[in-house]
Amino acid sequence: MSSAFRQGHTDQESTEADFLIGEEHEYYAVHAKESSPKRLKLYLRTSERISLPYSLLPIIMLVDGSKLYIKAHELLVTIQGRNLDPLEEALSLEHVKWIKESPSGTDTLDAETFVESITVEGKAIEKYVEP
Repeated sequence: MSSAFRQGHTDQESTEADFLIGEEHEYYAVHAKESSPKRLKLYLRTSERISLPYSLLPIIMLVDGSKLYIKAHELLVTIQGRNLDPLEEALSLEHVKWIKESPSGTDTLDAETFVESITVEGKAIEKYVEP
């Protein structure tokens, strides 16, 4: 992954030291085990960014390693892809800083985990999204 992408996806809460600690994969980044981010950021291919506080993420469910559901207060996030098991484990520990959707939606099998799509739906977001 290019350093330009890495630099472009740091957020205001992260310091340079925070950013260098942990693991960064092509489709998600994991904070250091000693600390946890307060929010989970989702980067969609449409250039939309959604930031969710971990305190609102009561249910995480993985189906067949290829579909991951994150249920928050009046919000459902669905992540589809391949080998989402490591992502689910890191989410359950509240260590994921961000998840990014594949720009093309095409799996080239280059990465261990592939995120084909992220959809966000529910009452919590409907009033903010234009029809």
